[in-house]
Amino acid sequence: MAGLPLAAGGWSNNIIVYLINEFNIKSIDAAQIANVVNGCMALFPILGAILADSYLGSFIVISVSSLISMVGILVLTLTSTLDTLKPTPCENGPSTCAGPSKAQIGILYTSLALSTVGMAGTRFMLAVMGADQFHNPKHDGVFFNWYFFTMYAAMLVSMVGIVYIQDNVSWGLGYGLSGAANLIGLAAFVLGRRHYQLLKPQGSPFTGLTCVLVAAFRKRKALLSLKIEDYCQEPQPGGTKLVSATPTSSFKFLNHAALVTPGDLNSDGSINKPWNLCTLQQVEDLKTLIRISPIWSTGILVHTPIATQMSLVVLQALAMDHHLGQRTAAAMVAVLIGIAFYLGTAVVDFIMKTTGWLWLPDGINDGRMDNVYWVLTIAGLVNFGYYLVRSWMYKYQNVENKEVISSNPC
Repeated sequence: MAGLPLAAGGWSNNIIVYLINEFNIKSIDAAQIANVVNGCMALFPILGAILADSYLGSFIVISVSSLISMVGILVLTLTSTLDTLKPTPCENGPSTCAGPSKAQIGILYTSLALSTVGMAGTRFMLAVMGADQFHNPKHDGVFFNWYFFTMYAAMLVSMVGIVYIQDNVSWGLGYGLSGAANLIGLAAFVLGRRHYQLLKPQGSPFTGLTCVLVAAFRKRKALLSLKIEDYCQEPQPGGTKLVSATPTSSFKFLNHAALVTPGDLNSDGSINKPWNLCTLQQVEDLKTLIRISPIWSTGILVHTPIATQMSLVVLQALAMDHHLGQRTAAAMVAVLIGIAFYLGTAVVDFIMKTTGWLWLPDGINDGRMDNVYWVLTIAGLVNFGYYLVRSWMYKYQNVENKEVISSNPC
């Protein structure tokens, strides 16, 4: 389980520096490429989850993704070791650097794409498949504790150890170690197959939501009915139909997806064409998702500064005095995020104890989540004020015009 996160962190944590130093790519362009890579690694797991839940199962998705990732890291290793796959190194400063050729940049992008897709396919699937092995919630909790501990420990090793090797020894060796970790992780995962409990694909909720959109569009010209009996209901385990749900008037167009028309049902009452008829419960689930999407979308701008900072802070580190401590500022960002997680745990624990579980009970609907978010808002405003004070007190240094300081320790 540690091999795959170690491999992923080994090639992705230092990719900006690699693009700048080895491929002569401009710093801002390198940061933009890293942002795209990180965005894909965050979004592509959704596709992996759909494939695993609906068609292939977690084991196949993890195995194939790990293999794709290993191929991508192998190609990335070749770009760092073969002179024909990267541009000529800079000799007289950045202004005279020759950029990569179309073939070289194509191979580079291919390696990044394969590595990204492979990493995305295993990023959350390992946790999901691991949880499927247990039926006791306490055992699930123990598993997730060890899973996250192992994952972050592996990422820490890659962020410190492998990145150090890349910067100070050899890019080829650093990427080679990432590929070796990927290979070991894949081999250990596949060899343990006979011990796993493999669940059959039972369908993804994303598929059902997509079905609603397709079915509603196909029946857009049909007249909606006011009778509950004219809409497809979710069957109960005993085979009887659930008749408590009624179509709501909001987003009325989507009700077409659950409207029963001739040919939609078989003689036994089952759905004949799944992409032409959905249950009313599926329709209401999509409506609920649409209603909460404005709230969900507010988190995008909250995380945008974080995403931007994670790439630009590396550029800042490259321009700083590297003798101040450990090189690559990415490690400092990881420390910051790790402390924030621990602090968040402490804040939640403090709120539960001081409010007597009134704000955060086991049943969230009975609590006061709004008050919790107000506390976090106030903390954010205080932190913003602290940032303004510290930035005002900070003294900038012009490294180019900095006068030479005597080496005399006195």
